[in-house]
Amino acid sequence: MTLLLTSDSSRRKALLEQVGFREFLDFEMVGLPLDFPYHHKAERLTLDQVKEQVVEAAGLQVSRAFEERALQERGLSPSQAVLVGAETILFHDGRVLERPMAGEPREARPEAIEQAQERARSMLQAFRGQEIVVITGLVVTQGDRPANQRATCVLTRVKMKPYQVEDIECYITSGEGLGLAGGVDFQKQGIALCEKIKGSFSNIGGLPLLELMDLLGDRLFAGRIHFRLSEPDRGKYSVAVQEGPAQLRIMSLDKPPLELNPEWPDMAQVDVLHVPGSLLIDEARREISLAIMARAKGAGKLVVLDAGREVEKAMGRRATIDLARFHVDVLLEKRITGQRLAQMMSPRLLLASQSPRRRELLKQIVAGNMIEVLVSRQAEPYLAEAPEARVKRLALQKARSVLARKDAYSPSIEIVIGADTEVVLDGQALGKPAGEEEARQQLQRLQGRSHQVITGLALISAETGREFVDSVSTLVSFKALTGAEIETYITSGEPFGKAGAYGIQSKGALFVAEIDGSYSNVVGLPLERLSEILGREFGRPVWQLTALAGRRDATGSGDNKRRCSSTLV
Repeated sequence: MTLLLTSDSSRRKALLEQVGFREFLDFEMVGLPLDFPYHHKAERLTLDQVKEQVVEAAGLQVSRAFEERALQERGLSPSQAVLVGAETILFHDGRVLERPMAGEPREARPEAIEQAQERARSMLQAFRGQEIVVITGLVVTQGDRPANQRATCVLTRVKMKPYQVEDIECYITSGEGLGLAGGVDFQKQGIALCEKIKGSFSNIGGLPLLELMDLLGDRLFAGRIHFRLSEPDRGKYSVAVQEGPAQLRIMSLDKPPLELNPEWPDMAQVDVLHVPGSLLIDEARREISLAIMARAKGAGKLVVLDAGREVEKAMGRRATIDLARFHVDVLLEKRITGQRLAQMMSPRLLLASQSPRRRELLKQIVAGNMIEVLVSRQAEPYLAEAPEARVKRLALQKARSVLARKDAYSPSIEIVIGADTEVVLDGQALGKPAGEEEARQQLQRLQGRSHQVITGLALISAETGREFVDSVSTLVSFKALTGAEIETYITSGEPFGKAGAYGIQSKGALFVAEIDGSYSNVVGLPLERLSEILGREFGRPVWQLTALAGRRDATGSGDNKRRCSSTLV
């Protein structure tokens, strides 16, 4: 009794697991790449034409899975399985958008990266202030009867900001979107280029969950699908956030041994590997150093190589050092000490929240080591005031409370961020349910209707004390819920600890028909607006808040690097 998804996308896998599917028990995946010729008949297409084609492409994936006997190859019984084909494209101005780079950016040569950056630059310039449509075609078929299938097409509209040329240059320099259609990643730092979305957010990840579950609920697939809506949430958002200054463990590889020791260094005790560039021109230690750098990269550690220009000169090269070949995340032009590196990597933002969801969201637009967390201990009285005024007051109260505790956070902190979120229906705020009955009542009130999620944002300069307060509202539309769906969801425990008794970032996504506004706002931190405030009001664009926010010698090509303080992480 298994679902076989004709995709090996890690994002689609995460979405299935988000709502309770378990890999190898409830679903499996098979990568079946398909280069569908969208423009083989016409240079420009209508939206209706693209919708037809994207469903056709998803159907071809399913057909290919039958041809290659994908179910049998995995030991799955066709009579108890379903096949799911999913094809997602980005559509703008009559064209299906391509990727600036066909392969993996980190494995590309410098000249290929420059060509891809130019293509991405052209795309992003065309998107300024425009709307991009994310379209997914879904086809679900019985594993033993290919003709028994259901299909649908899902659209999500993404409105882009009228961003500046500098924003484009900094974003393409990061390399984040070079391997993605349209040259932008809406689930990472690219969200800072967006104004709002309208539709399904999971569709942006390539798998519109509500629509998929509607197809799977058809009687054709009865008895073939199993997933655990009632399973407790144990995802990344359920992990407690550590408060206070975090000690970044930096190891400087000054004089590595002449023979490789597989037990040294212990990568479990290292966060950052700092490598002097001189080691790459030291014949006695070059290969050992490269092997240690490769181990660090394999363990997910950050590898920083300094004195890059000196190394290039000594190696007789004109081009930038091949980062992938040398296992490097960040390349610095000048030699620095380990102490100076630690200063560069010290946190700049203080998040006044105990919410793991807000910290994970903030990590989407700034490097994780730039964030420190300190929870406000001040009481938060609930006053009779408009919801927007209340969330702004509470956000500012949290930020002020934390700012005053100067001995409790790192001296490198520049900006304190406070946030407070409420779910509002008919002008009334729905708080966190105290028990099952209150959760049941809230979900019954929300089902089949639209409500607002409002977040107050407060930012304070740690140096000057300057304050900036704002709020963001997102309209969320729920589908009609059955009593059984509500009871099963309550059993999962997910409604508790969440305003409105649901979590859109988890199984609650199955209840949301559409959002109009900021998805991250519904989770608790509106990244689109926050990125604007950081740049315009506090002079700290998110492009600067990379792993080494204190660096001033970023290397790369042409004027791109001189315009923005970015890294190649």
